[in-house]
Amino acid sequence: MEYLAEVVCGILRDIIERRGDSLDSFTPEEDTPLYERPNGFGLDSLETAELSVLLEQRFGHDPYSTGKNVQTFGELIAYYKGKGS
Repeated sequence: MEYLAEVVCGILRDIIERRGDSLDSFTPEEDTPLYERPNGFGLDSLETAELSVLLEQRFGHDPYSTGKNVQTFGELIAYYKGKGS
């Protein structure tokens, strides 16, 4: 996994672990959904808001504040690749 994907995955792992779930054996693919379970991260609205804040803190911007409606892990990574982060 490339560095950008590792950083974003780490942020998502922290959110999921605070919820009480574990992603120890879970490696996301580009098409892994952010909001669905059991094959995705299963983020709810509060976790999505937290993700937005953490991404903003880490990268200086996030897709949610620009109105982007990212649905998958790959779309999230593509957003930051497009921004040059």
